[in-house]
Amino acid sequence: MDRSKYKKEMVAWHRKALKTCGLTERALGWGSKEGMEARFNAACEVKVPGTLKGTSVLDVGCGFGDFLPVLLKQGVRSYNGIDLVPEFVDAAMSRYQGTPYVAWNFSVKDVFEFGPEYEGCRDVVFALGVAWRAGGKEYLRDLMKKCFELCDTAAVISVSCDTTLGEKEGSNLMTPAEMVEYSRDVVDRFVVRHDFWPNDLMVYLYKEKWRML
Repeated sequence: MDRSKYKKEMVAWHRKALKTCGLTERALGWGSKEGMEARFNAACEVKVPGTLKGTSVLDVGCGFGDFLPVLLKQGVRSYNGIDLVPEFVDAAMSRYQGTPYVAWNFSVKDVFEFGPEYEGCRDVVFALGVAWRAGGKEYLRDLMKKCFELCDTAAVISVSCDTTLGEKEGSNLMTPAEMVEYSRDVVDRFVVRHDFWPNDLMVYLYKEKWRML
């Protein structure tokens, strides 16, 4: 797929939403703050050794950095947030300037810019609600593989769910069966969830060296 075209479409959509909605979850594509927080909480249930305490995290599509306070409560050791939208990154940097207790950074970067030398560079990689616009299925497949490549222990990805379970022809949303299929293309050890928020799916992809409880 033409990732550069897709990237431009995503940035343009979010910039338009930012002008309309301001620094709110709706500018990020979340339907509500409650839904955003439900996804964050479910993502933190990833089965890593013990808990997320002491782990290094990469947050793909970090937006305004809303996930950072949740991760701070989990005791993460370091946090890197990346986003395609410069205005989002500027807002995040401003919001958390002076935040102590953890090494954190926000930057304007495309996750696909990370080369092979970054393989396993972070314990856990999160990409929540990133692939959702037209053409998103093909992008999602590539994104899952890239996030898994960059993680040392686990990658967590969330997407909108097709509630018609595939009956709606031409839908760009994922069915649970499709998410299982996509996950199997990446690794044998994974979990797909559809129980944390209506119309949403989440997948946890685990490196083979980590044996899930």
